[in-house]
Amino acid sequence: MVDKDQARRELTWAEACRREEIIRGLLAGAGRSGRIGRPAMTAAAASLGIHVATLYHLLKRFRADRRVSALEPGKRGRPTGNKQLTPEVEAVIATAIEEIYLQPERATMRALVRDIHRRCYAKGLHLPAYRTIKHRVDSLDPKTVARRRRHERTVEGMRATPGMARADAPLDFVQIDHTQVDLFVVDEDGREPIGRPWLTIGVDVFSRMVTGFYLS
Repeated sequence: MVDKDQARRELTWAEACRREEIIRGLLAGAGRSGRIGRPAMTAAAASLGIHVATLYHLLKRFRADRRVSALEPGKRGRPTGNKQLTPEVEAVIATAIEEIYLQPERATMRALVRDIHRRCYAKGLHLPAYRTIKHRVDSLDPKTVARRRRHERTVEGMRATPGMARADAPLDFVQIDHTQVDLFVVDEDGREPIGRPWLTIGVDVFSRMVTGFYLS
């Protein structure tokens, strides 16, 4: 059984080396632009006995990780260094956010991370990175965070304010609007276009009458 596994690894490594040689040739032919034409990709894919889409995927993987091992057949999963958390760790993070972060005391991110690490260590679980925990916090609904942490100004700023501006007499409110006129002004001598003018109009909200205008 060991001999079979060893032989399989050798074949996998040999294929990865063959892929690496061809892909390096593609990159060298691309030059500084880094663009590889479709005919070159099609020919390389045929040489490797894979689909063109698969070759594009291998090329992207090799550009991110310039190692032969990145091109081994059957190498799937998440990128190197990007570990998926277990359900147990996710549950610890969710509980700590609920009990520590989403409280009126407004615990800091560092305090939250320390608490999560303490809980994970006590249970013998993997300690999640600071960035991972912050990503979970950043994905929360901002309104919920502001309300639970008692950020009154933030909540007030997010609250809808229904109603309307009411004018009880003329000139209580004057609304001003600007629009670019749909025509071109030309020079009176050479008839050369100068540009499109802007029209500014003031409207009395109570009477809906135009109080004035300005053309510039």
